[in-house]
Amino acid sequence: MILAKFRYTLHKAENIDLGLEKGDFNEIWKNASIGSKVVWKNNSKYARSPWEFENAIKSIKGDSDEGDRYSAHPLGSNLTEEEVMRKLAEGCEDFPGNSFEITEQTLIQLRGIKDVPASFLTKLEILKGRKFIGKIEFRAALRQSFEELREVRQKAQQTYVSIAKTVFEYAHVNASELEKQAYVKENIVRWEVQIPK
Repeated sequence: MILAKFRYTLHKAENIDLGLEKGDFNEIWKNASIGSKVVWKNNSKYARSPWEFENAIKSIKGDSDEGDRYSAHPLGSNLTEEEVMRKLAEGCEDFPGNSFEITEQTLIQLRGIKDVPASFLTKLEILKGRKFIGKIEFRAALRQSFEELREVRQKAQQTYVSIAKTVFEYAHVNASELEKQAYVKENIVRWEVQIPK
C-alpha cells in the first residue's frame, strides 16, 4: 500500500485580520478545493472541547458557498456549512435551549410526584427565576436542595430518580429558532483553511 503525503497551505482568519497574511479569508475559503481541511470556531466564552472547534474536509465544491459540502466527524458527512456551524453551536452549554432555570412549571411538575419533601421544594423556590449555564453550574446550584432528598434516596430510590429527572426535564429554558440562529451568527466563525498543494 502506498500512502500519499499531502502538503497543505495554511490560512488563518486571525492572521489575515492582524495583517500577517494578505488576502480575503472568505474568498480563500470559498475557492478552497475538494480535500481542503477547514476549521470553524465557537467564540463563546462557554465553548470547551469538543465544542470549541470543528474540523472538516471539503468533500464537494459547489458553484457557490451554499453548494459546498463537508465531512465533519462525528457530526456527519455531506453537510452544508450552515449545518456544521449549527451542530457545533448546539453542543455548547450556552446555546439557546441548553441552559436551565427553575420555573413555576418545574415546581408544579414536582408537586405532582408523591412524597416530595416540602423542604426540597422550599429550597428550589429560592433558585426560581435564575438562569444556569450548563449542567455543571446547574448541579452545583441544586446541591443544597438535593441534600433534602437524602432520606428519599435511601428509602425510595425510584421516587428519587423521578424527582431528579423531573427537575432536569422541566428546568430547560425554551428558545426560539431566531435566538438559535442569532447565537450561530454571533459565535461560530470560519477559523482556518488548509489547502492541498
